[in-house]
Amino acid sequence: MMMPRQKIGELLRRNVPLTAHDIDEILHEQVHTRKRFGDVAMSLGMVRPQDVWRAWCEQIKDSIEHVDLDQLGIDGQATQHLPADLARELGAIPVRLTDTHLVIATSDESFEQATARIPEQLQRRIKFVIAPAGQVSAAIEKYYR
Repeated sequence: MMMPRQKIGELLRRNVPLTAHDIDEILHEQVHTRKRFGDVAMSLGMVRPQDVWRAWCEQIKDSIEHVDLDQLGIDGQATQHLPADLARELGAIPVRLTDTHLVIATSDESFEQATARIPEQLQRRIKFVIAPAGQVSAAIEKYYR
């Protein structure tokens, strides 16, 4: 039986001193802006991007998340942690680096090979997400010119 996902606000509270009032303020703003909880919290200056990404990694730790790279974006500094030749060979692109994980996007087609080879090559904790193959290819070309 699959456990329900923890809410991002609950996960953020573990690492960031958010009060109940802060949560209420974020939720109120979220209703009006229709932005994601973490985006609102960042815009209000209550959390840093790395706090949101750490919470997101925790939220998706037991599942394989499908992402839209155009919406998610890519942290150019994260790409420095995967060699270009390996990124091209395996069809994988790092998207975020937190203090605990390197988040790498790959396509459904490349997932099995990437998850088998990248962790042994990098010797660090990796969280894989799945993105459309065209987006992964375009990101590899953009960041590994």
